[in-house]
Amino acid sequence: MRKPIVLIAAIAVVLGGVYFARWNAVPADPSPAPAAETPAAGVVISSVGEGTLYDVVPGESFGRYLIREQLAGISIPIDTIGVTTAVTGQVSFARSGAVVGGSQIVVNLASLASDESRRDQYVRANILQTQRYPNAVFVPKEVRGIPQPVPTEGTANVVVVGDLTIRGVTREVVWEGTATFGPDEFTVAAKTTLTFAEFGLNKPRVAVVLSVDDAIRLEANIKVRRA
Repeated sequence: MRKPIVLIAAIAVVLGGVYFARWNAVPADPSPAPAAETPAAGVVISSVGEGTLYDVVPGESFGRYLIREQLAGISIPIDTIGVTTAVTGQVSFARSGAVVGGSQIVVNLASLASDESRRDQYVRANILQTQRYPNAVFVPKEVRGIPQPVPTEGTANVVVVGDLTIRGVTREVVWEGTATFGPDEFTVAAKTTLTFAEFGLNKPRVAVVLSVDDAIRLEANIKVRRA
């Protein structure tokens, strides 16, 4: 990494301390959690049509967001990044390669963490409202680019199309990335972009933040293993 970028990042961290100190106390969300938000426990996905079931590998998958913002006193925008490894789920493929209904990936939004705890508290309480909507749920409808049968080595470019639900709002999302194959498992590293407006999310409003891009970049690295 170039030295000027390192210097800018260091300045951003210092100013970020001042920035997030002004978030102050985060108001609690008094609304009760709707029962429908969290996927039911013990969901079983049938291996329909002699298909193959894959489980998300705990602790070896992650999701993260990147949001560009302009802070007062910094001449260039910086990216705010939040990450979680609390990713679970299952994906089942029919012999034809079609995704079997019931497949889903669940990301626990309440566990998202950045480099500043005050930011995380604000995001959870005011933007994502994780007391009511603790999870983001992605239901894949189509996966393009994975050969059938699934190989045991090599890579392939993939496109994943499915429905993403955040804070009770569902939109179709297209992810693009790469699949890396191994014996009885593969990892998909993919990206997509959505907006605050699409999911009815409010942008953060803090005095020292001059602007926040409407675009939210999402990155996922999902490792699945044959069940």
